[in-house]
Amino acid sequence: MSFERKRRLSLGLTSAYFLTSALIMGYIVSYHALISCCGVVLLALTAPLILYGVLAHFSIKDFRSNASFVDPADFGISIGTAKFIRALALLLPLPLLAYGLFFASGLSVIALDGSPASIARTYAVVSFDEKVFGHRMAQRELRRAARVYARQHNYPLAYQFIAAAIYCAEEHNPHKPTRSLDMHYEAGKIAARAGDWSMAEAEFSVALHVAKDSCGCDEDSRIVKRLTKRISEIRKEHLTPVVDHSCSITFEIDPQSIKAFKIISEKNYP
Repeated sequence: MSFERKRRLSLGLTSAYFLTSALIMGYIVSYHALISCCGVVLLALTAPLILYGVLAHFSIKDFRSNASFVDPADFGISIGTAKFIRALALLLPLPLLAYGLFFASGLSVIALDGSPASIARTYAVVSFDEKVFGHRMAQRELRRAARVYARQHNYPLAYQFIAAAIYCAEEHNPHKPTRSLDMHYEAGKIAARAGDWSMAEAEFSVALHVAKDSCGCDEDSRIVKRLTKRISEIRKEHLTPVVDHSCSITFEIDPQSIKAFKIISEKNYP
């Protein structure tokens, strides 16, 4: 095989490898940004995305250009050092690729199919991310899974995951009641979507209690007004007993019974 053909094949595989790494990192960054990540953590995830995007761009550019030999000595490095840098650049994406596939296996929309294996993978991803990114990330991921199952009309699993998110928020972040408020509010919306109005009213009531007593919100705050309105609507439209006035009840009175009652009354009460 000629040098030009070997080089073109090598650059083609390298560009495909770096492009795949950039796409997977883009998926991770976008999903994490959608769920919870921000600040330094999101910046740390974005750095390899930019790096491998740039490497993929220049690899594709070199693949399309004419073959040329680059001497590492022109850059002041030896051939061994150049090979080490290349091997390091090829090995660095492997942990990120493994994490991306692991993350997608538990929290992607396709993976959330409601099977026992899918549920186990979701909890495994949440447990891992909780150790790496913190409890807030775990709570947001559980809420995300609950929302996906609610859209799929799998309400028992939606209840299960939102209950896990509430438990995580109340156990690990009791000093941040806004997280518990958010999770109870989400649980109320899921219950309302399922038509379970008693549970929806209960969850919204708990959220209202947390907002007033723990978060210090007054009656004029937006969250209190929203919760009060939703609770009133549920109680008025879905929990108030409905009386059907379309059916009338008639009584037939026997004349003989009236006559007998008069005779008894006259004897007892002359």
